[in-house]
Amino acid sequence: MINCRDLGLLPIPSASILETYRNLLYVAGDDSPWLHVQTVDGAQANQLSLVPELAEVPLTHRIPKPEKHDLEAGCVLPEGMAGPGAALLLLGSGSTDLRCVGCLVHLKADGTPEDEVEWLDNIAPLYDAINEGREPGSPDSLNLEGLCLYNGDLLLFNRALKSSRSLVTILRATTVVDLGREMLDEEEEMQEVYEQFLQLPTVNGLVYGVTGATIGPDGLYLTACAEDTGNSYDDGPVLGSQLGFLPFDAEGYLPDDELWKPTWTPLTTDAGPAGLKLESLAWVKQGNQRRLLAVSDNDAGESRLWEILR
Repeated sequence: MINCRDLGLLPIPSASILETYRNLLYVAGDDSPWLHVQTVDGAQANQLSLVPELAEVPLTHRIPKPEKHDLEAGCVLPEGMAGPGAALLLLGSGSTDLRCVGCLVHLKADGTPEDEVEWLDNIAPLYDAINEGREPGSPDSLNLEGLCLYNGDLLLFNRALKSSRSLVTILRATTVVDLGREMLDEEEEMQEVYEQFLQLPTVNGLVYGVTGATIGPDGLYLTACAEDTGNSYDDGPVLGSQLGFLPFDAEGYLPDDELWKPTWTPLTTDAGPAGLKLESLAWVKQGNQRRLLAVSDNDAGESRLWEILR
């Protein structure tokens, strides 16, 4: 097992996305109207409203489940992909029509967010493509939870609940941005979309579904959680989380295999592994040191920041 060190509570509920750029951490919650931004050391922090009509609500506000966009996947796009500066791309899970959404938070040179959020109005074809890529007869419904940028491509991870083969959809990051901005016609919309499958661990007949993804210095890192629920909408008891690692080959690329087979390792805390629901992870650099951080959500609104001590 790998231990996780508790770095404390976060001010917004239901943390589902953790990303980093410059010296900043960005945390979004699946039912929160706020983006939390803090320095890596936690010395400075502020928040950005993602939903203009909820700009006056407290940081603890939770959007009712039937009304939330369920932002579950995010990554930072470098300069030039979505504008002159870098941008944080946030995507909904797609588990309902309301959740087939995306937005861009444009970042200043120092990483602080611009005031206005750009919502992508035409993103639904992306979710149609992911849905079509699922294996025929798959018992798993659409539930996008992991996202990372790899050599200009987005790797989008559908969270499997029943099948130990999880779908990874691969397409150019600029395609998603242009699609959301309605800059592509119907024939151009979803060209060059590729599918990859990922082997997942299981416990007591339950699948550890992917909840987060990031590219590290030596390969792909994943968080996965086993949750006793029959669908992608409802929560259930959490049996624990695991860390997945898929190394680069000698040339610095992910393997060209039909089925990716990461090494999976259970995660634990000082209180034990049960109930730990890691939702996202990100590598940060402080001086010459690299640290692997993660966020958790206990499904009751409590969000925490962790360091994975690998």
